Amino acid sequence: MDFDSLFFYCWRNVYIRGLIFYFIKTNKTDLINSNFGIYNYYQMNDVNLMATNNGLKQLLIEKVEKKFHLNFNFSKSEIPFENIFNNFKSEKHVQFYKNLFNNYSNYFLSSMDKTAEYSMACDCTVAFQVLVENYKYKPINYKQLFIDSILNGSINTSKLINEMFKPQLNEEDINKIWKLIINKNIELVIDESLPKRDPIGKINQSIEYLVNDLNIQLPSVVYNNSNNCFIDFSIKNRNLQFILSTCYSISLLKSSLESFISPYPHLTNSFKILSIKELNEIKSKLSVQELESNVQDIETNNDIISKLVGMASKFTNNNFKVNMVFYYQHYENKYIHFEEIENQNLSLFNEILISHGNYKGIIENVDRMGIESHPKGKSIIITGDESFKIFRSCKNNIENVFKTMIDDMVEYFTTKTKPYSEIHSILDIITFLVNYGDPKLVLSLFNEINKQFIMVPDFPNQSFSLITSTEMFDIIFHKFKNSFRINEIYDLVDLNNDRTNTYLILNHFKSKYPKEYNKVVRNYRPLPNHLLNEFIFNNLEEHKQKLIDHECWLNRIRGSSTVPLEHFKKLLEFTPDEQEYHCFESPDNFNYVFNQRMNDIESGKFKLTHRSSLYNYYVSGKLETTILKYIEKPMDFPNINSCIDLLIKITDLNTLKFIIDYFNLQTCSNYQIPFKNHLLLISEQNNLMVLSFIFQNYPNLLSQENLQFLFNHCYQKTGSIEIINYIIKTIRFKPNLLNLHSIPILKNYFTFSN
Repeated sequence: MDFDSLFFYCWRNVYIRGLIFYFIKTNKTDLINSNFGIYNYYQMNDVNLMATNNGLKQLLIEKVEKKFHLNFNFSKSEIPFENIFNNFKSEKHVQFYKNLFNNYSNYFLSSMDKTAEYSMACDCTVAFQVLVENYKYKPINYKQLFIDSILNGSINTSKLINEMFKPQLNEEDINKIWKLIINKNIELVIDESLPKRDPIGKINQSIEYLVNDLNIQLPSVVYNNSNNCFIDFSIKNRNLQFILSTCYSISLLKSSLESFISPYPHLTNSFKILSIKELNEIKSKLSVQELESNVQDIETNNDIISKLVGMASKFTNNNFKVNMVFYYQHYENKYIHFEEIENQNLSLFNEILISHGNYKGIIENVDRMGIESHPKGKSIIITGDESFKIFRSCKNNIENVFKTMIDDMVEYFTTKTKPYSEIHSILDIITFLVNYGDPKLVLSLFNEINKQFIMVPDFPNQSFSLITSTEMFDIIFHKFKNSFRINEIYDLVDLNNDRTNTYLILNHFKSKYPKEYNKVVRNYRPLPNHLLNEFIFNNLEEHKQKLIDHECWLNRIRGSSTVPLEHFKKLLEFTPDEQEYHCFESPDNFNYVFNQRMNDIESGKFKLTHRSSLYNYYVSGKLETTILKYIEKPMDFPNINSCIDLLIKITDLNTLKFIIDYFNLQTCSNYQIPFKNHLLLISEQNNLMVLSFIFQNYPNLLSQENLQFLFNHCYQKTGSIEIINYIIKTIRFKPNLLNLHSIPILKNYFTFSN
């Protein structure tokens, strides 16, 4: 079977074809050819995107092998080439790195020490080994590289360096290593949203490697009065595997920690430092599921896990108070009170207390947080997403916890002496329980509220977004019927990515409560983003007159959302003949008007200049036709730059030439400054083809000031060697280097003199 027949044999298979499209499409619309919705093979040159997308890794391997022009764009990386070194670590990638280093030697071989340093930082041994074995690389200071690999937690690379170069560490080196590891908590701040950047996790690996593999002498005694504490993190945000690894580190350094005295010894004296043998026994009893679970999600009556949590939290520093509050709340059902505490920690305390249903602790914190008074009571919902996760850490004991919480709440509201605006809002508890989703708990709460005659303010309509069942809606609606407004519910469609629950509630409301539904719809006031609401357009008859009264065809949608084509078509059905309208910045809507309602364009009802954009014309495939045939000069297109950006991204030189020529941009003196933004994009994309096109056809756009601007950005941000070479060698521009500091990758490649 020949290749063409084989291709169509696969292509006719719907499943295989679907897989192909699944892997080549992306939500990165700035790299999609907007005419076709898929990548152009030759346009794709973003190394970071290809390296981090499983469906595109093979494409990068192929492009590297064929020496395609690529964009490495270091401005998006903390470590140069990190997306390559982090995603190509297998032995099967040896040939990939041979091709990469050979075909892009400007980037990788101009300073092999730097390349080795970057691969070490990502613990990519295959890249490091290719440098040594294929390019005869030998580190200038292999002992320092060895030390750096230990400090970075790049243990595989450290072992490789040790095996290849046999570095010898003296006492001074060892003391330096321990000092830097133990003091790392002073320098490093953990971002929980970036789990790959986990210096504390790497510290554990480094300690284990130093003690068990290298048999290096232990550090000197650690004293707490100098704030030397090698590990510091929020216990509740970590999984059990991490806690266990930390305990191994503590146990290995037990003799060095003997003089450490806790600032609150009465809280930590009971925490035992377990031996390696004891930790091994504990590890053997833990399941994979437990090790992978966050500790705040594991049952509270587990004595084994409480020992690990206590041991790990004993030596923390900045997070010590939060960790103590978590430990005693989770394992002792006790709220620890600290006299002096920062507001930030009080918010973290609230998260812990809410997850355990500790109402007394919550209201104590509200009094200490300095929250502004409010007619409905002081709310702590503002403290973040964790505020909504009530009972998260006590799932096995919810019935008892809930009963205690209700008792405490009733006591609080029936004995309060302060004005309502000065106390904790009862709406918080209702909101927590609505989000939890158990209707029985909400009914129990309301029964107790009614029995005790506790006053409840109006329920915020926005909180209906938390409702996930019609049963819960019925409970809340009956309680707060008089304050229910449909406008806020319609607004939720704009706020939530997942609109399923909102539509479920709206359809249920209409069918079960027709009288109330008709009443609130009569008072409905349309807003621009309601045009996104599928419920409104599925029930257009009762909404249409309101939409007409507010001339919604003239609205502008907030944000980046666009009115769906089906909504747009229905909207046009009742738009008066004498009224102008626009396409809501949607290429699909513009295309529909152009193909199906040409009379509106010719009559001026659809105003091209004021209600649309070059971008829409372009992605509809009708830019030149529209401008030449239907628009008269002079024209004012304030969004011309977004269209030019798109043309640069997809390297459409023919259309770019049309735009520049038609609008006479090359002779427009006011366009020199806006053009700088396009140069930024050229730099970020390493788009040599567009730069060459501009220089050959419109050299006056590349003024001395603009060339210096482009050079600066490449030199200091993106590291685009090809662009810099073109500026200097082809354009023959001599840059001013005064006060410029290049990114590291360029220091060994370029040598300039002013």
